[in-house]
Amino acid sequence: MKSIALLIKDRSVATPAALRYAKALVRSGNPPVSVFFYGRGVCQAAEPIHEDWREIKGLCGASLTLCSASAEKFGISGDAEFDVAGLGELMASGLNNTRVISFG
Repeated sequence: MKSIALLIKDRSVATPAALRYAKALVRSGNPPVSVFFYGRGVCQAAEPIHEDWREIKGLCGASLTLCSASAEKFGISGDAEFDVAGLGELMASGLNNTRVISFG
């Protein structure tokens, strides 16, 4: 079975497509194992859309990670659902998963 990580790089332009893709992965029985928010993508943790990402986490246990440098730049902190980590976490996703799908 393929392991898939998602990279979210923008605030909202590609969010609907990313969420549809993540939900389709869950329905297919091959859910994403992690979602990494980078650049303006970290802003999703502070917007109403964060509830949709929390739903994905609740459905499949995917980790939700904010890039530490981006989060600092935009004044966003992690919480119980969104972890904060460096780009090393994104690199690990690339090494440990079959695919990293990028949106934004």
